[in-house]
Amino acid sequence: MRGRRGPKEGARSMSCSEWVIVAVVVLTITLSATSSESPSLISLPGCPESCGGIPIHYPFGVGDNCSYNKIFSITCNRTFNHPITRPIYHQNLEVLGIDLVQGQIRFSNNVSRACCKRLQSDCTNWTTVPSFTATNFTLNPTQNMFAATGCDTVGVLAGTRSLNRTSAYGCVTVCNSPSEVDNGTCAGAGCCKTTIPEGINSIEMTVSSVWNYKNTSKELTPCGSAFVVATDSFNFTLANLTTSPEEMPVSFPVVFDWTIGNQTCEVARANGDCLCCNQRGCECIDSKLGGYLCNCSLGYSGNPYLANGCQGDDFYCYYSSHLSRVLKFGFATHA
Repeated sequence: MRGRRGPKEGARSMSCSEWVIVAVVVLTITLSATSSESPSLISLPGCPESCGGIPIHYPFGVGDNCSYNKIFSITCNRTFNHPITRPIYHQNLEVLGIDLVQGQIRFSNNVSRACCKRLQSDCTNWTTVPSFTATNFTLNPTQNMFAATGCDTVGVLAGTRSLNRTSAYGCVTVCNSPSEVDNGTCAGAGCCKTTIPEGINSIEMTVSSVWNYKNTSKELTPCGSAFVVATDSFNFTLANLTTSPEEMPVSFPVVFDWTIGNQTCEVARANGDCLCCNQRGCECIDSKLGGYLCNCSLGYSGNPYLANGCQGDDFYCYYSSHLSRVLKFGFATHA
């Protein structure tokens, strides 16, 4: 009779610690799948969760008593650019998205544009860009830039910071023909750009021409544009200089940072004004802009600004944390 085979030489059975790790991994995957089925929380009960297909996350809100305060109030209206309803902030800024984790909101901001009649001293401002001012909202200095396009263009950005300090920033573009333009490069020939300093919460843009396009080729559109734009939303090409004015972009996305109030987490907690303090699965984070932000803790997800808005499982969170420590420091094996 053929006897039963024993274990191969050199093989070993899994240790107790290894079996525990396998069990925790399986449990983690199972609980992750279960928790992902929970509905996400967006707005206060009875308030619209979206407008024009854009989720409106609290502390922002649409309608009376749906936002944290008036600073975060959004209306759902039609704009001249779109026949359907869109979320509008501050009467004229279309909301493109809200990021709770980063504390950011994206707006569609108008372009300032001037077009000239060749060989004449007549330039017309096509777009008037109203200034924007809001407490607790500042232009993100690393995710935005100020740019100007054209072959005879001076773009100026007037920015106001805290304590009503106003400064002007700008750049100049010069070129006579398409051959002088380096396609894809925004460095002065047909396109120029400059960085935006920290703390800007009010902007106003102007654009003008130096020589009224008297020295430029007829292949180039006699128009200059100036705008603030998110750095991931603009790539300069020669088409920016040859497209007819009617087909040129009228707006670009911009990124603003926001915070809750102007108190630190500690002060807000002491005053009873903290939206996320003393809530399960929620953390309060001081913002360098002043005020604070709320985030869901590791293992939780949802809206940290709502009561019980961070959904998760303490058992899952404990073992996820335990698994991370074991994988980092290793586990003992039997000889």
